[in-house]
Amino acid sequence: MKKRIKQFITTILSVLLVISFVLPHQTLAANFEKPILNYVALGDSLAAGYLNDKSRGRGYPEFIKERIESGSSYLVDLQNFGIGGYRTTHVLDDLINPQSPKYQQVREAIKQADIITYDAGANDVLGVIGDVTKFNPNDSELMKQIQAAMITVGDNIDVTLKEIRKINPDAQVYIMGYYNALHFLPNIQDAVLYLIGELNKVIDTVAFYNGATFVPTFEIFNGKYQEYLPNPDIHPTEAGYQAIAGQFANFIIPNLPIVWIFGEGTPSDEKGHPRDKYLDIKNWVVYEKVDLVWQKSYDLKEYEGEQLVGQGSPKVDYGKVGDFYFDQNTNILYVKVDELFWLEIGKSDPIDDNDGGQNGEQPGDSGTGSGGDQTGPQNNEKDGSQNTGSNQGENLNSGNSGTTGEKLEQMNNKANTTNTVKTAGNNQRLKLPNTATNNGLFLLIGMFTITIAGVSYLMYFRRIKREGFE
Repeated sequence: MKKRIKQFITTILSVLLVISFVLPHQTLAANFEKPILNYVALGDSLAAGYLNDKSRGRGYPEFIKERIESGSSYLVDLQNFGIGGYRTTHVLDDLINPQSPKYQQVREAIKQADIITYDAGANDVLGVIGDVTKFNPNDSELMKQIQAAMITVGDNIDVTLKEIRKINPDAQVYIMGYYNALHFLPNIQDAVLYLIGELNKVIDTVAFYNGATFVPTFEIFNGKYQEYLPNPDIHPTEAGYQAIAGQFANFIIPNLPIVWIFGEGTPSDEKGHPRDKYLDIKNWVVYEKVDLVWQKSYDLKEYEGEQLVGQGSPKVDYGKVGDFYFDQNTNILYVKVDELFWLEIGKSDPIDDNDGGQNGEQPGDSGTGSGGDQTGPQNNEKDGSQNTGSNQGENLNSGNSGTTGEKLEQMNNKANTTNTVKTAGNNQRLKLPNTATNNGLFLLIGMFTITIAGVSYLMYFRRIKREGFE
């Protein structure tokens, strides 16, 4: 039985040894939840996913979602309003006609959208032509009707885009140009190519004047009709839809707001995507993901920053790189990591007013918190050091010298290092898990475990003593 006691003690000591080495020193990788990108698709059967073999599948919006998620640090929430047979009039009606069954749903989706794709116009023209196998380009009256339909297409898209801008002026809008869907009519190819070119010119022009991006697809289909359009049908195969999605993604992904991540220590190359940025809050170094590797970009400790305070989140152009800012409303600490971006570090203890002056009001919109639908810092001109209104924060360290690194290190000792991902531009932010374990918490857990182990051992020892096995 003494052997059993020795085994018990050995087991307890082994457990405590593991606790003493692992828990107080454990660190976690910079792990984060991907921010959500709200994507709304408007359009006809191409968005809806009608396939070349006349079956139903996935349209190009589904593949755009996949491309974005695989090529960036975003998750995509897609709302696809594509309907087979839709013309520009139908898309517009859903947007402006309160009697439309989709009116409220479409407008609310657009209001929340980060990106919007649109394809419509081909059905307007095809409706005039009728049976394409009987299309006669020498019919002058028919050609006039087609030209009038194209003008209507331009007008409808123009009104649609203007209404979208009223609902959501910040959304990025991408409009698809058309490929040659009638390549299977060799005898009238000259007329077909002319009409497709004219339709694309109309769409491109309207997109340009409304701040939208025209996405051409004609060239990516040229020479690949056997793969993308093997049957005499205007709808692509799944491979064709993937090609369209790839073309959209080439425009969308480079324009997505940059995702900022922060953690302690050098980031792992397995994390993040190209264009992401990372702040090492242990050493105050900024990294950028180039291709598949994180590269050091600059060191915040080298900047002569200031300590600022106000009420509400800082406006995007307030302060300079290296400054940090304390929001008195939320006790959240921000660091300015580039000219147009404040990175939210997390909760901090209140900052003392070192110069004895009164706190200035928030250099941003008071009342804006860190909720998921907040638009983030807005533009504002930084002005002097005196507080003359609600557009200024206070410099709490104007009489002190020292680099940003020294000041940020002092502030970081107070900060709760809860990760935050924010996107440049609309500055949406999401709360993320801690990048390092709390040593104090693990010490408490370790002490609790030791206490339980000790009590268990004493109870065990007393029991076997009473039973005469000592």
